[in-house]
Amino acid sequence: MSRSRTVVVLTALLLVATVPLGFVVSASASTSVHHATHAPPGTNALTADSTARPGTHGGPTPSGVFIGAEYADIDEAPGSTTVRSYSRYDGSNPLDNVTRAKIFATVGDEPGLSLSALSERTEIPRSTVRYHVRILEEEGLVETATVRGKRRVHPAGNDNPELAASLSDDSTAELLETVARDGPASVSDLADALDRTPGTVSYHLERLADDGLIERERAGNAVVTTLTDGVAAAMETAENAVDAD
Repeated sequence: MSRSRTVVVLTALLLVATVPLGFVVSASASTSVHHATHAPPGTNALTADSTARPGTHGGPTPSGVFIGAEYADIDEAPGSTTVRSYSRYDGSNPLDNVTRAKIFATVGDEPGLSLSALSERTEIPRSTVRYHVRILEEEGLVETATVRGKRRVHPAGNDNPELAASLSDDSTAELLETVARDGPASVSDLADALDRTPGTVSYHLERLADDGLIERERAGNAVVTTLTDGVAAAMETAENAVDAD
């Protein structure tokens, strides 16, 4: 066999050997391109997969599902699976939501509770309480004020959030109620009446004085505590309302 013929035969064999390899490479590239077309323009395969929802066979999440997440009105009452959108502009009743109605009722019963205390009273997660309080506040049903370093919630129209906060605290509430019932009293008198140490009573009286709810004046050797006029009137009104019920 001549040398030129040998070169031709070897060239033909090389061509035959490379055809399948080229076909495989081409097919793989085609497959990759085919799968890539499922991703939205400007995204990669990982981004496309992250939009899929379980049970939708990899389809993208419908547009708008998460856009209004801030207003997703999840009712966390036991056994409830209600998910509704809420808007203050569409005539919706904010108290149709059982969870929000429970929070509102608790605020009415115990004005001045902090968000954490509301969460404990209602057994609703604090983040959920915060969300519903925001809606109630936007609707003008409750108001919030920071008292003693905590954000506290009280019914709208309450012009003394400090008093509401103090009445929601057992320690300060007992002192206010004792002075309202028994009249001006010294630290030792209040300590005896409440079975507390004079130091504990003095501490809570200082808090009440800082909030402008009581007045403390020296009478002889003792410092006597009295309620301010506004607090005395408010507590008398509240007591009369309870008696009427």
